[in-house]
Amino acid sequence: MLAADSDLISVNDHLVEQPDLWAARLPQKLASYGPRVVQREGRQCWVLGEEVLDLAALGLRNMDDDQPARRFSRVDPAVHEPVARIEAMDRDGVTVHTLAPTVIGFAGERLRHLRDPELWSAAVTAYNDFLLDEFCAVATERLIAAAVLPLFDPQQSAHEAARALAKGARALLFPHDPASLGLPSLYTRAWDELFATAEEAGTPLMVHIGTGGRAHPGAEIRAPGSKLTLANLDCLQAITEFVFSGALLEHRRLQVVAVEAGAAWLPYLAERMDFFLKRPGVWSSSELKPSDLLRAQVSVSFIDDPVAIRWRHDVGVDRLLWQSDFPHRDSFWPESRAALERLLADVPDDEATAIAATNACRLLYATDG
Repeated sequence: MLAADSDLISVNDHLVEQPDLWAARLPQKLASYGPRVVQREGRQCWVLGEEVLDLAALGLRNMDDDQPARRFSRVDPAVHEPVARIEAMDRDGVTVHTLAPTVIGFAGERLRHLRDPELWSAAVTAYNDFLLDEFCAVATERLIAAAVLPLFDPQQSAHEAARALAKGARALLFPHDPASLGLPSLYTRAWDELFATAEEAGTPLMVHIGTGGRAHPGAEIRAPGSKLTLANLDCLQAITEFVFSGALLEHRRLQVVAVEAGAAWLPYLAERMDFFLKRPGVWSSSELKPSDLLRAQVSVSFIDDPVAIRWRHDVGVDRLLWQSDFPHRDSFWPESRAALERLLADVPDDEATAIAATNACRLLYATDG
C-alpha cells in the first residue's frame, strides 16, 4: 500500500492562464493581437486570432457552486495564482504539480490561430518565461514547468526547447497528431532536432490527449460521454506513430509520456504492434521489436485506472505515472491522496511508491528520489 509519508508527484496538472499574461508581456507592437480576454454579453472570453473561447468552455467551477465559471472573478485563485496553488496542493496531499497550459491548448497548439509566426513565437516565449520566472519560481521544488513550443517551425521549436530547458523546464509539450494541425508529421523527420534536444537533456516529451487539429466527421454531434471515452485513442495513435515513424528507433534515449490516456491499453498495443512483424515491410529493425521500444521509452499517466494497477506487471510498473489533473473535473481534488491510497491498497509498498513518486522523479529530475 501507499505509505502515509510518501510524496505524490503528479505528472500532469493545468495552469489557467492569467487574463493579462500576454497583454502585459508581449512586445508593444504585438500586445493588442495576442491572446486576450474580452467581455461578451456578460461573460468573459479568450480571443486567439479568429478563435473565440468562452471561459465557461474551460470547465472550471465557480468558487461557491458547481456551475461553469463565466468570469475570472468567480474562479478559484488556485487555477492561476502560485501561492493559492500550493495551498490547494497541500489540502490535496500532493507534493508536486507538473504544469501544462489550458487556454492555449494542452500543448500550446491553439496558438496556431494567431496565424502570424512572429506573434506565435513571441506568445510562446512570453508564456514560458511567465511559467518559469514567475509562477514556478514561487516554489521551484513543488511546481514543475512543462514548456510549450513554437510548433509552426520544428527548428525554432528545438531552439525554444533548449532555451526553456536552460531556464529550468523539466518537460516539453508535443501534440498528439502534428499532421492534423497542418504541421510536419513524424514521418518527415522534421522534428529530429527537437527530439535530439530532449534526448540530450534527458527531458521527456509530454503528449497529451486532445492536442490534435481537425475533428473527425460527425464529431460535433457525438454525446459528451463518447467524446470523453474516445479521447484516450489520441495517445494510442501518437505512440503508434512514434514507433512506426522510426522516431524512437532513431532517438533511443528519447522518453515519451502518453498523458491522461490511462495505462491499461499499453500491453494490448505492444502485442498488436508485434503481431504484424511477420508481414514484410512492416518493421525495419532486425534487433528490436516495437514492444521493446514501448518498454524502454514510453510511459503512461493515469488519474484512476484499476485495470492498469491489476495488470501493472504487464504494463510495466516502472512505466506507470500518476497525475492529479487539477483543476479539471476528472481530478479527485481535494481527495487525491485518499483516492490513490484506495487504488494502491493491495500493491506492494515499493511498487506503490514507484507509481506515486519514484517513476516521476526518474523522468523529471533524473533521480530516484
